[in-house]
Amino acid sequence: MEVAGTTLDISSLTGRPTGTVVIGGSYLRSMGVGASYTYSRGLIYAMYTQALYAGVRGQGVENGLFRNGHLGFTYFIRPDISAGAAYALTQIGDIKLHQISTTLDYAFSKRTDVYTQYMVQHAAGNNAHANFINLSGSSGRNQMLVDVGIRHKF
Repeated sequence: MEVAGTTLDISSLTGRPTGTVVIGGSYLRSMGVGASYTYSRGLIYAMYTQALYAGVRGQGVENGLFRNGHLGFTYFIRPDISAGAAYALTQIGDIKLHQISTTLDYAFSKRTDVYTQYMVQHAAGNNAHANFINLSGSSGRNQMLVDVGIRHKF
């Protein structure tokens, strides 16, 4: 997939003020591949994606190449209860974000369930800061997130 004119502000990953580290501007090109295997009581899955935010020549905006690997499993304790764990690695330049997550899910019906998820992220690299998408960035290399919710599928 290629999208023209896309930029991304990655300042929070480097601990700098918003708007100081912007990549892209010319186009975004992304690709990915994934696979899963279902066995009697569970599911194992893996995915790799890559996104290139290409900078506009002569405007001082850098290229940014994101590489993401994700590996996880879900185990069905009973037909209505599942537990899972996953590991993800995101790399952009010399910054690496290691993320581990666990999930517990209880299905009330085929369309409604409650879940809880725990995630922890560790950032490695020069001036790297942990940062979950859609949350404010961490002031350091580690960040934790606990998510509890109810979901209804339409």
